[in-house]
Amino acid sequence: MLPNMTKILINSILIFFLSVILINSNLVGNFYWQVSSLFTDHNLLIDWLECNSMGVNLFTSTEVICNTRKIPTFNYGHAILIFPWSETINVFYRDYLPHIVIFLFIILTVKIIDPQKKIEILLLFLCLINPSTLLAYDRLNMDLFVYILAITVCFNRIYFINWILTLFLSFVKIYPAALFINIFFENKKRTLTKIFLIIILLILFTIIYFFYFTDYILYFLNNVSSGKAGYHYLFSLNSLPKIFKYIFNVNYQLLLLVFYSLFILAVIAIYKKSNSSLKDIGNDIYSYNSKLFMIGGYITLISYVIFSNWFYREIFLILMIPYIVRAKINSQYNISSLLIYFFIVRYFFIFIYSYVNIHDGITYVDSIRIFSIKFLLTITIKSIFDFIIMSMLTSILFLKTKNYIQKFIFN
Repeated sequence: MLPNMTKILINSILIFFLSVILINSNLVGNFYWQVSSLFTDHNLLIDWLECNSMGVNLFTSTEVICNTRKIPTFNYGHAILIFPWSETINVFYRDYLPHIVIFLFIILTVKIIDPQKKIEILLLFLCLINPSTLLAYDRLNMDLFVYILAITVCFNRIYFINWILTLFLSFVKIYPAALFINIFFENKKRTLTKIFLIIILLILFTIIYFFYFTDYILYFLNNVSSGKAGYHYLFSLNSLPKIFKYIFNVNYQLLLLVFYSLFILAVIAIYKKSNSSLKDIGNDIYSYNSKLFMIGGYITLISYVIFSNWFYREIFLILMIPYIVRAKINSQYNISSLLIYFFIVRYFFIFIYSYVNIHDGITYVDSIRIFSIKFLLTITIKSIFDFIIMSMLTSILFLKTKNYIQKFIFN
């Protein structure tokens, strides 16, 4: 038998090389739109750093020209411009850093899932090699960095570093602020008073930052939604309202109200149905897997409910898998086992979903976009999968949160 760390390294290297081969091949063009070069989101960020180093004003509504090139609108927070740029660093940024980030993403995922059974190995490979995760590798946007930080803050015991890094990423993209949930779980001995003081300190840092960079922050808030998804490759509670609006031409705001209400009711129903199982799951609060579940859960829930995400945001669901896999539940209604199989079926379906997204062309009649029945059926099934799995995971997330709050009240 190989030592565990050796198995982790071997699996990571295997998955890494397979992933790199796939994103460099034409095969993945059957599952997502390939562009002219890899790491486009990452390289665009490097373009912005280059332009900033040359004194080009990125915070403008007019066209940005840098080295005679047209550069898309800057849609990150001003904090990201703290990174330097030079010709030498540029080589590292573009040629080496992407592969380092992908490998870190993979080895950390293999480490936290640590598969022991065949079904867990299957789940590991599916969550790391599927169209949504491969697209995340291909584009290499900020989500990969946030994912790596999410795992880091769960294991790093130098808490101040965790807070500073989370604060920084929150100034770059808003949603990483969900990582601050870890403040409540990172130290079992931390009192509510200390937690309150930490939050006050972080708020003061934020106010100071806002005071000095008000104009930049307002610009960022006006441009932050420029990359939201439409009907294709969508991971959002908004997806079903969008589909129903298209098919039945019903008021979109009304549909949002209906489906948001249905989501809340589904969470409550699953909680009640699985009450005995969920109590066993919810009692564990401070383990590493539990912290990963809470962090991944809140990032995913906030993203799913508030934003129209491209489906590579689904990578944060992976953070919840280790806890589900390791949960030991003895009950007739085993939500843990159900979730494992649901994850696997959903990952297999994503291949079908992605293939249809690519191969079902959009047609126009009188300048109106027309989708085929096949496309509408496929994206509806995907949206229902998302709705169900997020309802199940949210029910566990809320129970664990409830147990944590009760701990402070009764202890």
